[in-house]
Amino acid sequence: MNKDKSLINFKKAQTHISKITKMIEDGEYCIDIMQQNLAVIGLLKSAHQMLMEDHLNTCFAKAMSTSIKSS
Repeated sequence: MNKDKSLINFKKAQTHISKITKMIEDGEYCIDIMQQNLAVIGLLKSAHQMLMEDHLNTCFAKAMSTSIKSS
């Protein structure tokens, strides 16, 4: 199920964000911080896409079928 996969991505992103915060506090190299930031962006985009796909396949499909039946 995509919801499980998206949850994993959110947890990974959370871990990366903690790492980014520490890197900034420690004054680490900007490019290294930006690489971690891009990883978070990728994880969040992927999670968003999976959630949208689940929504379209469940909630939206149900709403459409209900709407068609009532017409």
